[in-house]
Amino acid sequence: MLDDPGFEAVGDHGLGKWQVRYALKTSEPTSRPRWKVVPRVDKDPARGKYLSVEESAPAAGTVFIGQRVRLPNELPLLELAVDFQTYCATPGRSGSVAIAVFSVETWDSVSTDPDTAAPPSEGALFRHVLHPNGEKVTEWHRGRVPPAELQRGLAPLAGREVVVALDWNTWHPAANEWARFDSFYLGEPRPNVEAAAWPRWAYTGEPLRLT
Repeated sequence: MLDDPGFEAVGDHGLGKWQVRYALKTSEPTSRPRWKVVPRVDKDPARGKYLSVEESAPAAGTVFIGQRVRLPNELPLLELAVDFQTYCATPGRSGSVAIAVFSVETWDSVSTDPDTAAPPSEGALFRHVLHPNGEKVTEWHRGRVPPAELQRGLAPLAGREVVVALDWNTWHPAANEWARFDSFYLGEPRPNVEAAAWPRWAYTGEPLRLT
């Protein structure tokens, strides 16, 4: 349901259908969310492009990366997920990662300029925290909204045009912080296979047997 979930169409001169908004944190009223959102290419060719959130100056606050989408009148079972990394040089204080759903009116009221950002006048229609402010995540990790929670949250919004957005919150303008996002997906649930138990050992060049 989201166009370009892997950000492959994003270029140096624009984000395509993706939009960026900035919000000031009331706990950091003198800091500005001076983040830039730029495409980068992962060292793993299989992953390709991702979106990198980087400081353009000392920064703290919230950056949203979202896209407008019209939800079906009859909501099927959906999956909402993103691959992410989040880092802060201050131990145990990496930025929090959430997925939020906004009304179009609220989204349009949020600043597109970090220097004029203000606290949001209204909250999200739905929000789920994938990773709270805490330990850094510097390898790709997939965060999913629990399906039952997602269905409850989206049911009242069926048939409406909304904005589905990544929500990254930071607190430390004096520390090096960054985030990375890829595979922002809303759609039919994908197969999710996890091993019930891992073998005690494996051999190079041989298949890994999972049970």
